[in-house]
Amino acid sequence: MYNLVYETSPWHKRAALFDENENLLLLKFFEESRRYIEGSIALGRVRKVAQGLSAAFVDIGDVADGFLPLKTIPKNAPKLTEGSKVLVRIARAGLDGKGARLDARVAEKMPPANTPVPSLIRAAKGPLQRLLTDAGDTPIQFWVPNDASYNEVLDIVPEAADRIHFLHEKDAPDLLAKLDETLDAVTSPVFPLNNGGRIAIEPTAALTAIDLDSGAFYGIGQEDGVVNFNLSAVPEIARLIRLLDIGGNIITDFITMKHKRDRQKITNALEAAFAATDLKKTEIFSMSRFGLVEINREKTGPNRMTLLTEPAFVAGHILLKLKRQTTPYKRPIDLTVAPEVAQFIKPRLTSEVSLAHFGQPVKITTDNLPTTRWHLSTSK
Repeated sequence: MYNLVYETSPWHKRAALFDENENLLLLKFFEESRRYIEGSIALGRVRKVAQGLSAAFVDIGDVADGFLPLKTIPKNAPKLTEGSKVLVRIARAGLDGKGARLDARVAEKMPPANTPVPSLIRAAKGPLQRLLTDAGDTPIQFWVPNDASYNEVLDIVPEAADRIHFLHEKDAPDLLAKLDETLDAVTSPVFPLNNGGRIAIEPTAALTAIDLDSGAFYGIGQEDGVVNFNLSAVPEIARLIRLLDIGGNIITDFITMKHKRDRQKITNALEAAFAATDLKKTEIFSMSRFGLVEINREKTGPNRMTLLTEPAFVAGHILLKLKRQTTPYKRPIDLTVAPEVAQFIKPRLTSEVSLAHFGQPVKITTDNLPTTRWHLSTSK
């Protein structure tokens, strides 16, 4: 039985899926400032057709023009020219300053002629629906912090009425603490292993490096200990790559092993782990003699390490933590954040909104803090 935590607010929603051992498996978000994500449908206008690239650049209303491969355009569709309207699906969200990758194979009909161009025609499914799709047929218990989240889950999954529980109930699992612990670790991603080792993840512009550190203790039989340590780390590596939604080129550095047969064991274990848990397209290459394994995984947007450091998502995390309290705050709330987070949150957390949601005003001040750091307290 899996556990699913769902938190909601006016502009930010989050769903988190835990396995039967309360390990965090998946995180999904809705953030109003990032609407052009995988699965969205947009009506755009062609800015330029680049025949040399066999693609068109399309204004879809996002911060950068989308990239539309011409091979995705149906054969019976009119030829694209500069200024043409085109209905597209976002196949991969924009990242690293580049626009979204688009696909013109869309089942929906062209909207009415008076529809503004560009415009978002259909938003992607919410975080709860997307997470349930990834969870498949596994039975799920739903956990929520308040009535607002309860009502949303009930509206989306009415058949689960007897499986929706409040996190403040007696004997409820402490899933919020586990979620917060993981979110804090994502900003400086080093994850401990149960056997004393650790996994360090370092994203770069070109690839993501994953380093496996054993702590230099392998147990009885040094070579067997190395093999067993590497094998034991495989499920956690697969879980973290999926949880953090790391895509593109991933280089994983295992502890070096002498024998080719042992290196093949690790490759086989990785292939099995991804096949069993991951819906994204993944290609895994054989381990080198130095313990390096190359993994190529489908990329559909920025990874969680990047996403969770953006001001909008930091502000959303703060708001969700404020809303976890089930009774109105008894004292005014003092919130200290980085300037870029304050710039995002101040227009949204007005006095009227604060009083309506928390029963108290929220005083927002800025300090020379990193984007992901903030302080919350109640005035005396």
